[in-house]
Amino acid sequence: MLFWKKDNPSKIRSDLKKIRNLSAALIKFEDKKAQISEIIALIRANIAKAKSDIQESADREKAKPWIDASFDRRIDELSGHEIEALIKLEQNIGTCQELMLGVHDESALNYVVDEILKEEALIEEREKRNFELFRKWEEETLRYRLSVFRTKSVGNLPNLKTNDGVSWKKIMRVVEQLGGWVVCRGGEHVCTIQFSKGERVIACSKDMLSGRLAAQIIAQLPNSLPGHKIPNINRLTVAFKNGDLHYAV
Repeated sequence: MLFWKKDNPSKIRSDLKKIRNLSAALIKFEDKKAQISEIIALIRANIAKAKSDIQESADREKAKPWIDASFDRRIDELSGHEIEALIKLEQNIGTCQELMLGVHDESALNYVVDEILKEEALIEEREKRNFELFRKWEEETLRYRLSVFRTKSVGNLPNLKTNDGVSWKKIMRVVEQLGGWVVCRGGEHVCTIQFSKGERVIACSKDMLSGRLAAQIIAQLPNSLPGHKIPNINRLTVAFKNGDLHYAV
């Protein structure tokens, strides 16, 4: 989720697109003017709520454990830019709302519509740029963890499942995405799991429940991840089942 996907920001974008569609529709000028004026008022009314939604989106992005905490400051900067853009949008929409009072023909209406559609184009451009940044940060985070910690994994993990049917190979993939490694030595335990700053090694028996394992891993994560990036037991268990950390949020 990026900044303009949630609730009120999404409604604003949707309303901006409605204005574009209405401007091209073959309807009576007065009806078109009335409908566009109504949508402009809705956009303006949603802007205040959209600010808090953008902050919530930033917090959600920062909570993703597959993006390193070192990028949190950059995420806050981006959300700050979007809130500033909302403030500017509020000013520009207010101006357009005033201009609509003096619109008496298609030419004048099209001018106001063009000014509004510039705002949608700017949002689209920033969202694409932000998407590429988030993807880059994710790739950098996972590439580092897998290059450093996967090399510490030792032995071949047996093709076994936990007592509740979760593949150990999928669990191993999630552990490495979190910045841990797995050592398989045979014997009573399928493997051991360790994190770079973990206080202890987690010994895993083959009949272990995935939820219990998730709880033990979460207990070790505060030493290597900030609290807002640590998933809860249920979400981490879902990630185990899918073999992908992206299911943990």
